[in-house]
Amino acid sequence: SATYGRVTLNGSLDSLGTARMVNVSFEYGPTISYGSATTVQTLTAAGAFNFNVTGLASGTTYHFRAIADGGIHGLTTSSDLIFTTLTPPAITTGAATNITFNSVSLNANLTSLGTASSVIVFFEYGPTTSYGSTTITQTFTASGTSTCNVNLSGLNPGTAYHFRASADGDINGTATGSDI
Repeated sequence: SATYGRVTLNGSLDSLGTARMVNVSFEYGPTISYGSATTVQTLTAAGAFNFNVTGLASGTTYHFRAIADGGIHGLTTSSDLIFTTLTPPAITTGAATNITFNSVSLNANLTSLGTASSVIVFFEYGPTTSYGSTTITQTFTASGTSTCNVNLSGLNPGTAYHFRASADGDINGTATGSDI
């Protein structure tokens, strides 16, 4: 099951053959040449095995195959399979508008849903880049650029605030805009 930057590869060792233990692993990469491998897990009985792989590029198709190595008893590989990682949303923080002594409008553009069918957008804000407060959320389902804005009131007069937009695409990933 692939998500943004991560996948769980699943395999099943059908038989140990004549070996008492078999080392299982996966090879994976952007081509059938693979290029990367998981760590080895030793099985002493037939059954399911899996490995979590992280650090993958988003929106990328990967090839993978399982390997079962019984040492002198033989080595076998599964057929080549593929998976595609998901793409996170993209958001840009816009300039603040309608600034008064204790209120402001925060603005952003959700430029892509990525592979998500819906994205939750909100703003983080506060007196430092640690923010500390969040606004209400808005849910967007339309592809293409969507304008996001939230009006804040009750702010402390004469206080500098930092803010940034955030987009949450659930398993598809998250994105944050620049600090303003």
